[in-house]
Amino acid sequence: MSGTIDLTVSHQQGGFRYFIETGLYRDVLVFYSPSLKRSWHFKWGDEKEKGSLKIKGEVVFNFIYDDKGCRVQKVTKGKAEGDWVSIPFSIEMTD
Repeated sequence: MSGTIDLTVSHQQGGFRYFIETGLYRDVLVFYSPSLKRSWHFKWGDEKEKGSLKIKGEVVFNFIYDDKGCRVQKVTKGKAEGDWVSIPFSIEMTD
């Protein structure tokens, strides 16, 4: 990954199949990086969500998802690099 952050996020809600299996509607944040060929799923738990995206136990991104959108910060060898960057996100509601 050169100077940009190759990451998108979607806030997914609903899902009939998940509802049938659990009795609950799914509410998750899904992050995806094409260059890393990796996705991460986080259960949505609050109006503000923050955490870290890891590969093999090593943090590669920190994120904050709140009313201001989604911001990420790249992490290399345990050290945060640069400023928080806003990334595109979508909200998906499914049946």
